[in-house]
Amino acid sequence: MLAGCERKMPPDPVGQTEPARADVHAALETVSSLPPVGDGIHPANRAEPVLAGDVVRVLVSVQSGAGRLDEGGVNTLLDWLRGLDPKTAVQGMLQFLDSRQDRSTGRDFVPGAQGIVHSGFRALLLDELARLDPDAAARVSRKILDQESGVAADVHAVALRNLAAAAGDPMAASERDYFRRAWNGVAARPQVLDGSCAASLAALELAAFLQDETTLDRLFELQGETTSAAARAAIGRAMEAVVLRAPTASILHLADPARQSLGEVPTLRGAYLAHADLNQPLERQAIALFLADPATHPEVRSSFLQMFPNDAETVQPGLFDSSESPLLDGTAKDYAGALQVVRQWQSDPAMLGAKEALSVMELRLEGLVEDQVPQVGAAGESKDF
Repeated sequence: MLAGCERKMPPDPVGQTEPARADVHAALETVSSLPPVGDGIHPANRAEPVLAGDVVRVLVSVQSGAGRLDEGGVNTLLDWLRGLDPKTAVQGMLQFLDSRQDRSTGRDFVPGAQGIVHSGFRALLLDELARLDPDAAARVSRKILDQESGVAADVHAVALRNLAAAAGDPMAASERDYFRRAWNGVAARPQVLDGSCAASLAALELAAFLQDETTLDRLFELQGETTSAAARAAIGRAMEAVVLRAPTASILHLADPARQSLGEVPTLRGAYLAHADLNQPLERQAIALFLADPATHPEVRSSFLQMFPNDAETVQPGLFDSSESPLLDGTAKDYAGALQVVRQWQSDPAMLGAKEALSVMELRLEGLVEDQVPQVGAAGESKDF
């Protein structure tokens, strides 16, 4: 697991055979107004209310404790926070985040469909804050990025995610400029090129929220500068996220023959062009020119034909839960419409030089159209397999 940018845990006590674990229960019990945590104990059952100061004391106790903060400890702490009055929990978390205190959880940063496994305590709380109060999370995230130097990679990634989640769709121009600078800060981290930091690599795909096709140029530059397989995979996911979220602008950008720099990775350029929707007039026009141009790079053309229509959404939810990710689109594809376009091109004299390519596209689309037609059973009812 990639962990090159993560914090180091202090060594376990000498002679201890099992890794030390942070005692979250003990931390909770340091607050005098709280009963011992156990089955059946819930904040609502207390005689005395928990105040924001109590939340801060618990978080400081967990932060300053020794040992690994394992899954059980994390879940206990989060369950406790979620059981509090939301305003109290949010206020206490904000006060703790302002202290800039952090610690390792002893685990690797792992983004996933069901949430993030966090390597750092501060990023974990920033992530949880976004669930409790997205607006407050966005405000403190911007404060962190504005006022702090040397922000930990996982905190930087989660803060950027919080800003993306809270921004309008599309982002206002002022927000987009700020977000671009913050995203460029992630892209400039040396751990991106050497592929050693899972948090920074996961944050690359947030470039999609810029809905700015020129971001592809920066990602292509990174792709050409790294030799790390992990970095190349992450950069590839980021490029695909940009294309999926701003498809028409991206297709026009990628198909522009003047963009010679993109030829450095011709197979990728062709694969992303294969996302083109021929039912969209601007994308259809761009692909027609791309196919008819004899100067089109042969590797780009070959990659395009191998992948078209590239409807696979390989972008993983990453820093978003699968139910929240705005990067994925489940829209049904109109293969029949695309097939009609290709057949019209076959009779167009201007497309004569693309005759072989069009035959390949026609055959592929015919198969996809056939797959979309419901099969009819013996009783005359359609069957979807």
